[in-house]
Amino acid sequence: MKRFIVGILIACSAIIVQARECLIAIDAGHTRIEQGATSARGVGEWNFNIALATKLTALLKSSDIPCVLINPDGDPIPLESRPVLAMKAGATLFLSLHHDAVQSHYLSEWEWEGKMHFYSDHFRGYSLFVSAENPFWQESRTVASEIAESLLEGALEPTRHHAEAIAGENRLLLDDVRGIYRFDELVVLRKSASAAVLVEAGVIVNREEEQVVTTPAYQEKIIGALVKAIQLHCRRIRN
Repeated sequence: MKRFIVGILIACSAIIVQARECLIAIDAGHTRIEQGATSARGVGEWNFNIALATKLTALLKSSDIPCVLINPDGDPIPLESRPVLAMKAGATLFLSLHHDAVQSHYLSEWEWEGKMHFYSDHFRGYSLFVSAENPFWQESRTVASEIAESLLEGALEPTRHHAEAIAGENRLLLDDVRGIYRFDELVVLRKSASAAVLVEAGVIVNREEEQVVTTPAYQEKIIGALVKAIQLHCRRIRN
């Protein structure tokens, strides 16, 4: 574990030498062992997250936008370590990539390839989360709005089920049209020393959306929206 963290920091130091003014930390949510939500077909969320994060990181590097992929091997590091690694790398923006689920009372059982799984087709769409306890709260909201604008232009729609007044949800919906929520308690947002947004790219317990989110067309829309917002963020940082 120590070797992993040291290796990340050494790599980050090399990037900082090249460009200090703007650096993007990409966080693939969860780990190989604790994979987060389970999709309608029994796939752990981390697999969706790391696939999207890896593609985003590669595109940023090919575009000469300084970036670092936090925990690329999915090691079991604490949540608090993720924004710390980003801070030590000199990140000006922290993006945590996830895929969504629903509360258990919405779930039903179905059989897929001879095994029983849980699913819910009630909700679909993306959602974005920011924390008012983040020191760069306004920039976080600005980035989230810019991501949402591009997603809406790409004909994607937000899911609003996180605003339901039920246990496990009841999040403050800051922007109903753009699907932006306030969630102060999220560690990776609250503890970040830079602007930070958590992105739920799609609802993987939805049987149709689980398959859609892995398609190149859908991933290009998500990644394209993130890159556009990143470019605008970097322009503000440089100015």
